[in-house]
Amino acid sequence: LSNSDSDNGAATDEQILQKASETLASDKNFILQAVQEGGKEVLFFASETLLNDTEVVMEAIRQEGAKKVLFAYKAIRSNKQIVMEAVKQNGLVLHDVSETLQNDKEVVMEAVRQDGFALEFASETLRSDKVVVMEAVRQHAVEHAGETFQSDKEVVMEAVRQDGHALRFASKTLRSDKEVVMEAVRKMRPFCKTLWSDQEVIQAVQS
Repeated sequence: LSNSDSDNGAATDEQILQKASETLASDKNFILQAVQEGGKEVLFFASETLLNDTEVVMEAIRQEGAKKVLFAYKAIRSNKQIVMEAVKQNGLVLHDVSETLQNDKEVVMEAVRQDGFALEFASETLRSDKVVVMEAVRQHAVEHAGETFQSDKEVVMEAVRQDGHALRFASKTLRSDKEVVMEAVRKMRPFCKTLWSDQEVIQAVQS
């Protein structure tokens, strides 16, 4: 050890890795084992090729979680293969990926299937895509649908089928729509001034 190393005690893991040869930085087996031991920080010392290697990055994600890894490494936020695997684990990491992939329907659909609230991080174009919105709504995320969809009876009906409380995010018109409210009361016991006195609604609540 040099005098400075002796003065500061043992070298840190990061210092050791920084001195690793380019051969080791490109050695997949070595980097995989290092990731298993050291987590996402090891990726700082991996070659560019391995930083975009799905197996290596997914091992880091298994160790640290998708959000931490994607947040730390800007370089992999545009790698569709890696991002697809990441959103399957945690749809909310859509927040941390590139704008290009936030506008990729395949990526966004996978994200909202895992967590409907990922819709919030999709591009404006895809937040206006009914297929995407319907998938998010099936995962209880109607509040992130735009006003247009909160006034769309098909979307709102799907939302209240999943959770009657989703009725509160519907447009005023649909909150007073008998068919919508009837669907909602199958999931909960709502109070709707316009329809509460309606015998069909009362019977539905009591059934």
